[in-house]
Amino acid sequence: MLEKGIYIESKPAPGATRHGRRHLYLVYRDGEGGERVIRGGPEGHFLVGGNIEMQVDLPLSESKDVYEGNATSNSRRARLLDLDGMDPEIVWRQMTAAAEQVAARGIDYDAAPMQNSNSTIRHVIEAAGLDPAKAFPKDYSPAKHPGYANDLNDPNDRTGITRGQLRDIATMLMGGPDADAAARRLDPPDPAPDYAAKRVDDGTRGWAEPKEPPPKPNAPDDGTRGPAASESLGRRVRDLMKSIPSLQKTLLKNPADWTDAERRAVMGDVAYLNPAHPDHQRAHDGTAGFYAAIYGTEPSKTDASGKTIEPAPKRPVRPEPAPIMTVEGEELERAADNLADALDAAGRTQGPTEAVRRLQKGVNRLVDRDAPAPTPPRDPARFYAEAAERAAPRPARLKEDGIFGPKTADATAKALVRFGRRPVEAPLLAEASHRAAPTRRKPEDDRPVFRA
Repeated sequence: MLEKGIYIESKPAPGATRHGRRHLYLVYRDGEGGERVIRGGPEGHFLVGGNIEMQVDLPLSESKDVYEGNATSNSRRARLLDLDGMDPEIVWRQMTAAAEQVAARGIDYDAAPMQNSNSTIRHVIEAAGLDPAKAFPKDYSPAKHPGYANDLNDPNDRTGITRGQLRDIATMLMGGPDADAAARRLDPPDPAPDYAAKRVDDGTRGWAEPKEPPPKPNAPDDGTRGPAASESLGRRVRDLMKSIPSLQKTLLKNPADWTDAERRAVMGDVAYLNPAHPDHQRAHDGTAGFYAAIYGTEPSKTDASGKTIEPAPKRPVRPEPAPIMTVEGEELERAADNLADALDAAGRTQGPTEAVRRLQKGVNRLVDRDAPAPTPPRDPARFYAEAAERAAPRPARLKEDGIFGPKTADATAKALVRFGRRPVEAPLLAEASHRAAPTRRKPEDDRPVFRA
C-alpha cells in the first residue's frame, strides 16, 4: 500500500501506440486503502470539440482512470507530490475546490492551442500553491504531455483551427521524428505573468500621476494645494481607501469570519492561483485558516469501505460578510473616516503634502518597530490551526513623498487593522497640538498629493 499523500500519475492517451502522448491525473491516497481522483477530459472526441469534463474527488475505481488489465501504480508512473509540510487532506480540499471551478466555468477542450486534461492538472496543482514545474516528474517529457503548459488562467476562446495547426495535429497523431516539434507548437510555453494586464499592482510598475494642467497663479484653492482648509484631502483619502481591491479587503479579515463566497473569491483570484503573486502566501494562509476554523484540523474519518467521510462543520460559516475590524475593535471604515478627519486638520496647518508625508513616516516607524511575523511551526496541524488567528499582513514601507496613492492607501489600511487608529494618527495629532497657526509654506508643498 502506498503511503498517504497526493500522487501525480499518467497513462497512455488514445492512440498512444502511434504518437506516444500521455494523460495526467491526480490521486489522493489516505494511507488506509482509500484512493480518490481528480481528472479532466473531453466531453466527446477531442477533435470534435465540447467542454472539458471533470471528475472531482471520485473513487479511483469509479473514475475513467481506473486501473484495468495489468495497470498498476508503477505502470502509471505514480509520483508522490512534495507538499512542503502541508497537510495532504487540506491541499486536496483546495485542489477539489479548484477542479470544481474548472467544471463550472465550461472551458473549451481544444486541440489547438492545447487545452486539455493535462491543463486541468496543471491548473489544480498551481491553485494549491505548488510549483507546477517541480510537480512535473523529471523523467516525464513535456512534449509527451501536451497541454501542461496551459494553466487555464486565461482559457482559449474557440475561434477555429488554422491550417498550420491542423497539419501539426496530424503530424503529432501520426508520430515520427517531427511529432515532438509539432506538439511544442501546439502547446507553447507559459508567458511571463502580466500583472499589468490583470490590473494588479505588483509593486514594480508604479501609478501614473494625474493628467491635470498646473494651476494658474490666481486659481482658487482646490483643497490639494495652498494654505486654505484641505476639505477635499479627507474626501479623496476616503475615496482611495474605499477603492482598495476586494481581495485585499478580504485578506484583512480574520479568515474565520469569511463567508463561503469570500473563500471562493479568494481561491479564484490570481493571487491564490499564481505562486509569483505578492499576495499568494497570504491568500493560501487565509484559505487554510478558513478550513481550520470551520472544520478543525483532525484527520478525516473513513467508513467501512475506506471512503472519506465528509467532516461536519464545527461552527457555521458566516452567511453575511463581516466588517473589517482593527486591533482596537473599531470598524476599518470608521477608523479610515476618523483618520481622514485628522489629515484634514493637519493639512490646515502643515499643508496637505506635509500631512500625508507625516502619515507615511508614522506608518514606516510602526513597520520598523513591529517584530517580523513568527516562522510558522513545523507541525502542519498546528500551522493550519493557527492560520485563522494570525494578525493582519504587515504593511509595506512607503516612500515618504507626501503623495497619497493606492500603495499608501493599502499600507494605511493594513496599519489601521494591525496597529489600530491611534498609533497611526498619532504623528498628525502630535504635530497639530503644538502648531496653532499656519506655518510658512515651501514651494514643494503645492504639488499634487494624489495619484490615480
